[in-house]
Amino acid sequence: MKTYPFVLYMPANKADTVPCECLQLKSINMITDADYELMEQKIHDLENQLTQAKSEIETLTNLKCLCGILSICAGCKKIRDGNGDWTQIEAYIKDHSEAVFSHDICPECAQQLYPDFDI
Repeated sequence: MKTYPFVLYMPANKADTVPCECLQLKSINMITDADYELMEQKIHDLENQLTQAKSEIETLTNLKCLCGILSICAGCKKIRDGNGDWTQIEAYIKDHSEAVFSHDICPECAQQLYPDFDI
């Protein structure tokens, strides 16, 4: 049976520190091949979890959300802001979120606006 000196994995950045409850080694100076492989797999799994958590935090940090009730005109679809001013929906959403608009035309409007074209 081959044994390895026990080396505690310490991340370079303290922000990357994660609990190692999966490794329940007590006062052991030498470990077996199976223990070593288990430790490497657990470390790899924890690093993957950390990478995923960092990605989720970055996503949530960049998230802007519109919430509440928006007053929208039933005719022209402009939105009334907190000052009582009416703004086009595209401009309002652009100013209050990170959304970007690209215009298109739905089939009903295309037929209504361009009846001579077969769209």
